[in-house]
Amino acid sequence: MTNWAMYENRMRLYGEDQRETNISRSKRMILKKMLTNPMCKRVEIDDEPRKLMILATALTTKKKIYTLPDENLSLGSIVLWNDSHWIVTEVDKDNDITTQGAIEMCNRQLTWQNVKTGEIHSRWATVQKPYYSNIDENDVISTSSREFKVQMPYDEESSLID
Repeated sequence: MTNWAMYENRMRLYGEDQRETNISRSKRMILKKMLTNPMCKRVEIDDEPRKLMILATALTTKKKIYTLPDENLSLGSIVLWNDSHWIVTEVDKDNDITTQGAIEMCNRQLTWQNVKTGEIHSRWATVQKPYYSNIDENDVISTSSREFKVQMPYDEESSLID
């Protein structure tokens, strides 16, 4: 006598339909290949040991990244890799198989004091100065209009920075 329940369970082992089955098989195949690929690096993401595929771009301070299957990334997460701190600046939420994104190398560690508690906090960040004149001239006075682009993790403490 045939056990249909066991047969149906075996048929659904990798998914309810063909799409889910293909995704499941792709995840297994990619995981097997990623772990042996030289571009798969051991990193720490927000102090948690993980592995990422890190690919070069035209800029040495920016890299494309891919997670292992079923792992996610968050914007603003700090990646420690090769004794350098990197911030996750892009995350593609189309992540059926793997999550892809981009990281930029942090060039500053910003430090500030919480005005309410007096505690000192610091976060790694990228700080860039746009390329244009810093001096505005008018009939009365010349004023400086310095602007910097700062990318850093946004959390409860960093949200208090003026």
